[in-house]
Amino acid sequence: MGRRIVLVLGMHRSGTSAVSQLVSHLGISAGDRLLDGHPDINPDGYWENPDIGRLHESVLTAAGRSWYDPRPLDPSFFDTHHLAAPLAQLDTILKRDYPAAKDIVVKDPRLCRLYPLWGQYAEQTDAELRPVLVLRHPDETAKSLMRRDDVHPVSAYTLWCRYLMDADRYTKNARRYRMDYHQLLSDPENATTALFRYLHDGAAPESSGEICRAAAASVRSDYRNQRAASVEIDCQHPIRHLARVWYDRGLTAPDGALFSDPDTFSRVCPDETLLVEQESKRMRAVAELMRIGGLYSHAQDVVSQRDRQLEEKNAAYHARESMIRSLTEQCGQLEADLAAMTARYDRITGRALIRFLRRWVQS
Repeated sequence: MGRRIVLVLGMHRSGTSAVSQLVSHLGISAGDRLLDGHPDINPDGYWENPDIGRLHESVLTAAGRSWYDPRPLDPSFFDTHHLAAPLAQLDTILKRDYPAAKDIVVKDPRLCRLYPLWGQYAEQTDAELRPVLVLRHPDETAKSLMRRDDVHPVSAYTLWCRYLMDADRYTKNARRYRMDYHQLLSDPENATTALFRYLHDGAAPESSGEICRAAAASVRSDYRNQRAASVEIDCQHPIRHLARVWYDRGLTAPDGALFSDPDTFSRVCPDETLLVEQESKRMRAVAELMRIGGLYSHAQDVVSQRDRQLEEKNAAYHARESMIRSLTEQCGQLEADLAAMTARYDRITGRALIRFLRRWVQS
C-alpha cells in the first residue's frame, strides 16, 4: 500500500478549512504550499494547495462546468482518456509539494464533484483514500456563500445539495468519516478524538490525549459568523427544505448508507441551466467589480508611490538647502578669518618695516 491521502470534502463555506487544519495538527501533512487566508473570511488560511485548486477548476472547465454550476457531470467524462493529462499534472504536484510525507491531507470543495479523479490516481499509485465529509447546516453555508460571493439563495441551496449528493454517492463504499461542523465547534476535544481514531485506524497511543487536546485548541469557534438558529434568508423554495432534510440524514445515517436522494433532487431542483446563466452573470459582475477595484487599488498605489517620491525629493531639496546655508555660513566665517589674518599680517609687516628703516637711518 502506498501513501495515505486524506481528502476533506464538503460544500464551499462549510468548515472544510478548519477540518483540514485540524487533520494537519493530528500528524497528517498539509504541505508547505498553502493558499493564503483572508482576514474577513479565513483568517487562519484556507489550508489547501493553490495548484490543486486550479487543476480542479480546469478539469471542471474541460467538462463544461464551474464550481458554481450545479448541473451533473457526464459519467463518461471520468473515462481514463479524458483524465490522462490531469492525472499527470496531479502526480507532478503531489511529488513536488509532498515529496517525503507518507500521509497527506488535501482539501478543496471541488473534491465533492471530482472524487473519481482521485480514485483513478489512487489506483495508479496504489494510494489509499480516506475521505472526510464535512457537514454544516445548509442555512449557515448558504448565508456565508451569499456574503462571500453574492450568490442567490436558491443557487446556494442547490449547490449545497449537488456537492453533498455527489460526495455521498462517490464515497458511499469508501471508508469515510462524517464530521459534524457544529459538534466540532461545540465540543472540539471529543470531535478531535473521534477524528484521530478514524485517521489512525482506531489506535490510541498513550500520547493521543495530549495530541488531541493540542489539536483541538486550534479550533476557533469565534470565527463562526453564521449560526442556523439566527440565520435569516428569504427563500421559500423547496430546495431549502430538501437541503435541511439531507443535512439531518447525513448526521444520523449508518455508515455506507446514502443520505441524499437524486430522484427527489431532480423533482425539486430548479432549472439548473437558468441558475448557471444567472450565476455566470453575477460572477462576471463580481469579477468586473474586482477588476475595477484592482484598477482603483493600483491607481492608489501609483499615487502613493508618487507621493513618496515627491516627499523624498522635497526632503533632498531641504537637505541641499540646509547644506548650502551651512556652506555659506562657513564661507562667511572663512572670509572673516581671512580678513582678520590679513589685518594682522599688515600690522606685523608694518612694524618690521619701521624697525628696518630706523636701523638704516641710525647706521
